[in-house]
Amino acid sequence: MKALVTRIVANTLLRGEDARNRIARWSHWFPRTPTVDASRFQRDDEAYPRHWREFPSAWPPFESDDPAVKRAISSALDELPDRWREAVIARDVHHLSPAEAGRRLGVSPEQERALVNRARANLRARLEQFFSGRAGA
Repeated sequence: MKALVTRIVANTLLRGEDARNRIARWSHWFPRTPTVDASRFQRDDEAYPRHWREFPSAWPPFESDDPAVKRAISSALDELPDRWREAVIARDVHHLSPAEAGRRLGVSPEQERALVNRARANLRARLEQFFSGRAGA
């Protein structure tokens, strides 16, 4: 097994590709998971396949300096995997371009986009939970 991994690393380095990315792409190690729960969208046999089954609830108006909202966002950011957090902070806090964020993270543009999309989806879901709990209070 060690020889196989060594060969993969050597071959990918010769092609100028980061070996960690090549190994991480093996789908049996990291199965694909949807960014948003698939049950929220219509199936292929329904009237509008892959469209929202029901639009997400609108968030109530809130003040940007509301301490409860800040705590919710901070908590959601803290729970993200490190790479997701780095990607979303680079893009949405530091306003870096996708290319610059990808360079700083050491990933391809496609990987950077995937990291940011997953991080944003996770943050939206957490804020949706926060606001739905707040509406009932």
